Amino acid sequence: MRTLSVWVADAHLSFGQAQIGTKTNEKTAIPALLTTLDVAGSEVTLDAIACQSGIVGQVVANGADYVIALKKNAKTLYEQASEHLRARAAYLPAWRSLEKGHGRGVRRTVRICQDLALLEACADWPGLRTLVLVETERHTSKGITHV
Repeated sequence: MRTLSVWVADAHLSFGQAQIGTKTNEKTAIPALLTTLDVAGSEVTLDAIACQSGIVGQVVANGADYVIALKKNAKTLYEQASEHLRARAAYLPAWRSLEKGHGRGVRRTVRICQDLALLEACADWPGLRTLVLVETERHTSKGITHV
C-alpha cells in the first residue's frame, strides 16, 4: 500500500492522507482526497501524474489555483504548449541560472508565457492562465545533454 499526502508548506505539516490500493494509482486517489479538503483561496501544486483536466477542474471548482507539471501524459496540451513556447522563446521573459558542482555544470532557462489565446487545448483546462518552460542543459566531461 502507498500513501498520498497533502502537504501544507506554510504550516510544515501533512494536512491529509489517503491510502492508494495496489490496483489503482494517484489519479483516482487525488479527486477523492480533494473532496475532504477546503482548498479555497489556496495554490494547489500537483505532480505530473495528476495532470488531468478533471482534477484541475475540481481544484478550480473548489476555489483554488493550481500549479502542475505538464508532461506528455496530457498529449494535446503538451504538444500545443511546447510548439507555442518554443516559437516565442526569444520574446518571452526569461530567468537563467548556472550551477557548478559534482563534475558538471547545469544551465537552466525558465520562460513564462501568459498569452494563451492561440492554444485551442487550453479550453479543456479550467483556470489555465500561465505556461512555464524550463530548459535544462547539462555539461559534463561526456558532453552536453538537454533535459
